[in-house]
Amino acid sequence: MKISSVKVFKLSGNSKLLGYSSVCLDERIIVKKIKIAEGKYGKFIGMPSTSVKKDGKTSYKDLCFFNKKGVDLRKELSDKVLNIYENDTNDENNKEITSEPLQFSNIYLRKIPSESKMKAVASVTVNDVLVINDLRLIEGSKGLFLSFPSVPYTKDGKTEYETLIYFLDKEDTDNLTNLIIDVISIQIKKHIESYEFVAFFICIDITSIMWYSKYKKEWN
Repeated sequence: MKISSVKVFKLSGNSKLLGYSSVCLDERIIVKKIKIAEGKYGKFIGMPSTSVKKDGKTSYKDLCFFNKKGVDLRKELSDKVLNIYENDTNDENNKEITSEPLQFSNIYLRKIPSESKMKAVASVTVNDVLVINDLRLIEGSKGLFLSFPSVPYTKDGKTEYETLIYFLDKEDTDNLTNLIIDVISIQIKKHIESYEFVAFFICIDITSIMWYSKYKKEWN
């Protein structure tokens, strides 16, 4: 995976949050709202995140992040973003990138509601380095579709949502949607087989109890 382009948006004021960055990866993935902040040891970037409330406490979860294989790429991205921020340079565009379909692995389903339009919440690893969380498979009026990670914001008194990570090519979105559907089908099949297996032994156990009760009376 390579960095195609970087954009930086500065914020005014004395806040530790200095601005945001949007990046394009492999000419196929957009990641928005990468935070640029001032910390104890200097400026740093933070991947887009969402707040999570649990037991009265608020924590933050990255909507996407680079795994161990993507450590070098994250450092490269950090250097590019901070360099643009410091020097007010123009957007960086890598013209040498050859765009190829994205590869997906390590698909994990965190939840499959039984009676809901949302059929799954998933995470996936893209091109072995970028993990995307909170992908939602939703049943709409025209069939299943994939909803990418988003955060709410208020506009004209109404709550709207901004998508922070998404694919530019419909082929990639369709491929990932079909993969998630396949994983759901496999898990449902395993669940049914497990249920039938347990039910089979419950049936045998009940039959054994009935047989034992019947012949115990006869023996006595």
